[in-house]
Amino acid sequence: MTAIFDSAAGAPHEEPELDADQVGTGPAAATTGDAKALGQARLEEIGSFVRFAAKTIRSIPTAVRLYPSEVARQASRLITENSLVILFMLFMMGAVLGLTAHFLFTSIGIDSYIAAVNSVGGMRGIIQVVFGWIVAAKVGCGIVAEIGAMRISEEIDAMEVMGIRSIPYLASTRLVAAMFVMPMLFITALSVNFIAGYLFNVTLLNTVSSGGFGYFLFLFQNLKDFFIAMFWGTFLGTIIVLVATYYGYTAKGGPVGVGRNTAQSMLVNLVLVSMIGMALVQLFYGNDPNAPIGN
Repeated sequence: MTAIFDSAAGAPHEEPELDADQVGTGPAAATTGDAKALGQARLEEIGSFVRFAAKTIRSIPTAVRLYPSEVARQASRLITENSLVILFMLFMMGAVLGLTAHFLFTSIGIDSYIAAVNSVGGMRGIIQVVFGWIVAAKVGCGIVAEIGAMRISEEIDAMEVMGIRSIPYLASTRLVAAMFVMPMLFITALSVNFIAGYLFNVTLLNTVSSGGFGYFLFLFQNLKDFFIAMFWGTFLGTIIVLVATYYGYTAKGGPVGVGRNTAQSMLVNLVLVSMIGMALVQLFYGNDPNAPIGN
């Protein structure tokens, strides 16, 4: 104990010392501890996802060999339950690109280049990112809710008891279905984007002729752009399905836990789509714009 002289009373009084257990327990220390715990939890979640993804990918041959009918069923569901929403949203995106190009380019007298906006936007990032966002919202959240409901109702445990391998049956089959469906779905969405630009600028607004629109549409793209765009859209779709199956498979805590995992998968997928888009644009077009214009 430390003795301190009290000037008013003329007698010393003692100031209590801090306990060792009380040191570092203030608000700042608590905040630091929470941040460390949160960071550790996120690292553990990333590690858990990587293990799940590796096991899902390794189980693809098993899924194709043992559950081909489930692969076909999931592929048909991807098409019938999601294609109209995805195509409608990308038609609207193509219309926005076409109308924006109309009002910008006609004001400066280069309206013949209007189709270049749909071409560059469709092939080099805009349509791919929007496609990924819509797939994350429609397909990804649906997968999390479906598999999560099976998890909390112990259907997955029942599958394991009956000898059905849950990861190949629930995750790998959906991943294979996405690998088959996403290229066709993305190509259709890309075509819808071009059709929307044509409809608004040629048919409705009469900004350019049909031949002029087609000439500049294909002037600003080539086969390399097409394969890059198709790979991009397919890669995003499969990553989204993989993330969604992970959050559905690991759901716990009842319906509230399923809702929490659904929201978390949406957040993760939106961030991944944006980050992958930024990386792929820089990778494929950072040094070579691959365009019929000077640098």
